[in-house]
Amino acid sequence: MKSIILLLTDTFRYDNLGDRAARPVRTLEIDKFASEPATSVERFYMNSFPTIPHRTDFATGVLGWPHYGWQPIDLSGPNHIGRMLRQQGYATQLICDCPHLFNNRFQQGFDTAFQLRGQESDLPLLHLNDQSRSLTVTPSPTSIDGLTGIMS
Repeated sequence: MKSIILLLTDTFRYDNLGDRAARPVRTLEIDKFASEPATSVERFYMNSFPTIPHRTDFATGVLGWPHYGWQPIDLSGPNHIGRMLRQQGYATQLICDCPHLFNNRFQQGFDTAFQLRGQESDLPLLHLNDQSRSLTVTPSPTSIDGLTGIMS
């Protein structure tokens, strides 16, 4: 059975990975994945930069930004990658950590979809609403006009 695994990301550049980079970023899992027999697609360019327009470009083949902005994906057209792959006999699944995809209906068109927790608005998991610890600064005997001190 053939599989297609596609990684889309906003967080690193292709030319910073593996042997393409003068100063590569450490991507141990991606490097391990890339060492498996696979087809690499070179010179595959997207039009849009912001997250949702970029995903619209990819999922539909329609150039998004600036004409089709940060909005729910238009599912009425024939070109949705999930539906097109299903028509070719593939089972499709969207796995993402980006709540914006689910908020903008990108999961529709795939057989299954799963959102991983931990993105920007996942306050309980990221502890962004936790109380800050109070720190007090006590001047040290060697401080000059109280400008330096030790935290306690």
